[in-house]
Amino acid sequence: MKFLSVVIFVILFIIGVLYSLTTQQSNTIKIGLLYSKTGTMSNEEKILEQVLTYQVDKINQEGGLLNSKVEIIKYDGKSDEKEFYKGAQYLIEKGVKTIFGSWTSASRKAIKPLIEKEDALLFYPVQYEGIEESNNIIYLGSVPNQQIKPTIAYIKNNFGKKIYIVGSDYIYPRMNHIYLEELSKLVGMEILG
Repeated sequence: MKFLSVVIFVILFIIGVLYSLTTQQSNTIKIGLLYSKTGTMSNEEKILEQVLTYQVDKINQEGGLLNSKVEIIKYDGKSDEKEFYKGAQYLIEKGVKTIFGSWTSASRKAIKPLIEKEDALLFYPVQYEGIEESNNIIYLGSVPNQQIKPTIAYIKNNFGKKIYIVGSDYIYPRMNHIYLEELSKLVGMEILG
């Protein structure tokens, strides 16, 4: 499984770099890292930034990619969707066409119009609610039916037909709740609250 994850990461990284090459006119490949180093989401996001930075450093130490050095330009999203928008603007102004980043649905939705307008490419790393699509976003995470459908079957078979839903008041949990309500009716389960 670890090997497969590494292979997938490498393939996606190369896609992003090639996209950058086709849109830039220099021998340096610029990629943007738009993650939170501060704020409530920083613990989750800074790990991805560290992994990508390590990989790029390793690629550059081995001579670069396609005879080009890979340059990282970073911006701290500060766990705030308005700051993510500013960050995407900043990265694009610096000549970045491929951005790895964003963690929450709100931050992704905040930068989506700009990413599309500027014909940039965003690699969004986590699960999402699955109710949008974009030619400019590579959605790497699962959608609700990929997680909830097998979970509901497991709960029904092992614990019974009654469930209670607990979640935060946020985009992703709200969409999951709607999906859970519809799926529960289809499989004969009852949501108690």
